[in-house]
Amino acid sequence: MNSIKLTSEHRYKAMVFFFLTFLSIFLSCKKQEPTHQQTVTIGLPGGTISASKGGSKGKVSNVMDDCYYYLGSITIFVSGTSQWAVDAATKDFKTEWNARNNIRFYSREAVEDEIDLIKAQIPSWEWSYDVMIDIVNESQAVGRYCEFNGGGGGGGGIGGPSTPPAGYEPNGPTEIKDSVLNTCLKSGLNRSLTAGTTIKNMLNQTFGGTGYTSKDITFYDVNNLADTIMGVCRGYNAYVFEIALNKNKLPDMSEQYIVSTIYHEILHAYIEATYTRNADGKLILPIGNGHNEMADNYIALLTGALKVAFPGISDEMAWGLSWGGLEETTYFKYKLTAQEQEQVKQVNQNSRKTAPSGSRIGTYCP
Repeated sequence: MNSIKLTSEHRYKAMVFFFLTFLSIFLSCKKQEPTHQQTVTIGLPGGTISASKGGSKGKVSNVMDDCYYYLGSITIFVSGTSQWAVDAATKDFKTEWNARNNIRFYSREAVEDEIDLIKAQIPSWEWSYDVMIDIVNESQAVGRYCEFNGGGGGGGGIGGPSTPPAGYEPNGPTEIKDSVLNTCLKSGLNRSLTAGTTIKNMLNQTFGGTGYTSKDITFYDVNNLADTIMGVCRGYNAYVFEIALNKNKLPDMSEQYIVSTIYHEILHAYIEATYTRNADGKLILPIGNGHNEMADNYIALLTGALKVAFPGISDEMAWGLSWGGLEETTYFKYKLTAQEQEQVKQVNQNSRKTAPSGSRIGTYCP
């Protein structure tokens, strides 16, 4: 058999042929690359919903257990060969996301499950419209909103979180942590946590474990609460709670008032952490909300705890402070007499440094 010998000219032509073939294939593929693209943010930023927007999320009332998660915002990048396809795919993603706008979820995990269901449809949209869909930013995809009753006296209720307090250790050696810096409030907290009260025992039994699944609670002081809100209990999930104390206003209140506020918020945390919830994540309470539950069943407990923490406190002062923050409850409005309601009002008003010297009651930090 005769072998074929390629001359240098033949080699040159072969190289040119292969180069042109490769260039043709490359340019053909290049034509198929997406020429239209857009970046879109969908939904509300997680965690920034205001009280005025709460209604659009299904908020029903200003009660301590009106606290929920929702779909926040997500940013996607969509690219394709035509603007129509890019717009259509973006519209389908928006439709699925916004369809869940008015749904409240009890846990972060429930929201994340819904987000996973939406993401599962991305391959279908990519195939249908010949586009590519990429998640650019989902750091705000889970939003959380809480509304709290800001009554005076004993404090507020459940409030919306920002971030856990500095220095918080999720699984440290103890699950009841004192991160309060103000010396007056720290003194009040120390008395609250050491006096031999039933409320202290409830706190220790609920949050005092050291296991991986035990509940954590951190106390700290803040300067961003409204002047009428003395304290707020927050729950990040089923295991992490915190109580924030108003360091702008509380130090000017009596020591008895400060401890009553702390006990009030501990009871909020206890109710939030231990009471049964229904399928929608709402607390199952005999009547009304958490404040009504406190007014109906915990006033005697609060009064007794204050008498243990302050052996010399009068019955009138202990009882009056126990009602602080519960003035909007059904029991207070319709079961207490006008004289009893006025007594509660006077006790709380006179438990502050600015009260007239002749009517001021309680002891105060230096």
